[in-house]
Amino acid sequence: LEGGLSGRTFGVRTDIRQEIAAIILHEKGRLIGEVDIERKPPGRGVILWDAGVREELRGNGLCAIMTYCIFRELLLIQRRAFFKIRMIRLHKS
Repeated sequence: LEGGLSGRTFGVRTDIRQEIAAIILHEKGRLIGEVDIERKPPGRGVILWDAGVREELRGNGLCAIMTYCIFRELLLIQRRAFFKIRMIRLHKS
């Protein structure tokens, strides 16, 4: 209702497979952001591998929302709920 993204509508698509999972955020057919999860890593649990949002939309909480949504979806289908988040650094180009 307020803030930099007020009045905008984003679509969300989840893709959950045996080995990987992803959530994709889009607006008007344009890719806005994505979070990737490895579901069958060595050891136990799943690993959040990568998260990103278009540069002009960073700082608005979209990565946090996507991460929450994909973990919520995985909690609904996982037999074991053990998650790891790999350290992610912003690569400046």
